[in-house]
Amino acid sequence: MSELHRRLFHSLVAAWLTISLVICAAAAIYNIRSIDAEILRQANSKLEEFSEQDLASGAVDAVDAAGHRRETPGITFARRHYIRIDLFDRQHKLVASTVNPEYAALEQSLAPQRTHTPTLERIAYEKIELDKATVFHVQGPVRDQAGTVAGYLDGSFLMDPATLAELRKEVVITLAIALGTVLITTLAIYPLILGLNRDVQRQAKELLMGNVELIEVMGTAIAKRDSDTNELNYRVTLYAVSLGEAAGLSRIALRNLVAGAFLHDVGKIGIRDDILLKAGALDDEERTIMRTHVALGEDILKNAQWLHKAIDVVRYHHEKYDGSGYLKGLKGEEIPIAARIFAIVDVFDALASRRPYKAPVPLPEVLDYLRQGAGHHFDPHLVDLFLPLAQPLYETIAQADQAALKQRLWQKVEVYFSGPNLDGHRLGRLFKRRQAWGNAQS
Repeated sequence: MSELHRRLFHSLVAAWLTISLVICAAAAIYNIRSIDAEILRQANSKLEEFSEQDLASGAVDAVDAAGHRRETPGITFARRHYIRIDLFDRQHKLVASTVNPEYAALEQSLAPQRTHTPTLERIAYEKIELDKATVFHVQGPVRDQAGTVAGYLDGSFLMDPATLAELRKEVVITLAIALGTVLITTLAIYPLILGLNRDVQRQAKELLMGNVELIEVMGTAIAKRDSDTNELNYRVTLYAVSLGEAAGLSRIALRNLVAGAFLHDVGKIGIRDDILLKAGALDDEERTIMRTHVALGEDILKNAQWLHKAIDVVRYHHEKYDGSGYLKGLKGEEIPIAARIFAIVDVFDALASRRPYKAPVPLPEVLDYLRQGAGHHFDPHLVDLFLPLAQPLYETIAQADQAALKQRLWQKVEVYFSGPNLDGHRLGRLFKRRQAWGNAQS
């Protein structure tokens, strides 16, 4: 599974669980209230079966003159479903009371939890969970045929287990439907989100790669302005990235290092030709003007938000570790690490490469120069990291032509600007397009 698939899958699972929990909680609350409402409805309907006759009998277990038990609808219901029944007249005098023998033990456990509050105008109830039984303590008015309150009933009503099981089954079914609906919806939108995400990533990559190409074009323009070859930009950028990798820089930091290395001398565009292209040594005034290319480069790039950190190399690559550099005179770790890295590879390439005005310095002498400059011109820790890399890098980079350097650089670009999940075929096609483009320009 790719990183994109994994992140999207985890996000959708988290969303599904969150939405499911919310829906389940809402459905559970709704259904529990529905159960309570159903129980209250049943209690109310049965309460209406009690009549003034029940109050007048003086006892729930009263018998008639022939010795037969008197069974009104209310009394019949009481025997079947109530744990305890107390009937009061309108003056709150107890006129009838009974406990169902079948639930005598349950009544003893229930008695301490009942609250007796005479209520004559409306039904009141409280739900009590006891010994795996659901009991409703119900109080409410008993009315005569004219609808006038004749007394009231106080009783403990045992919820019919079959009815309660049916209601709970409905809760489970409702929750299952809710969870299933959310899951099916999540699975349905997964490929849609994945496709949209791929489109966004592709467009972002194309935009980013276009920006990298723009950096490359700008670097080429700067090299031609300075009467130099573009190989210099490729070399110092490759050296810089290799040292940045050894120093443990993050992907973002390496992106900024690539951009800064390629554009390090962008400010030279603003230096006039008689100084920039002068064959001999510069005098003090000319050297002062030449140094302004640092500030000019910063001014050129300052409005490019995505090059904000790349300015570190442009602004500080002439600072020295002991504070004797320019323009700010920063020292040590006050100098951003990208600029400290570039200072080493810039000098390394300048000494080790052939230029129109000089032959290359032998590699051992170049490395001795870096050692001697450690702690003065260069960060000594970074010099220690670079020295073991210098010879293999020199052998593969120093004499390579522009096409080879270009391909090596775009390998780094693909890694640090496009992400870790690379397609080898796409990468190969990319290199071929870059090389074809380079050949067409030469």
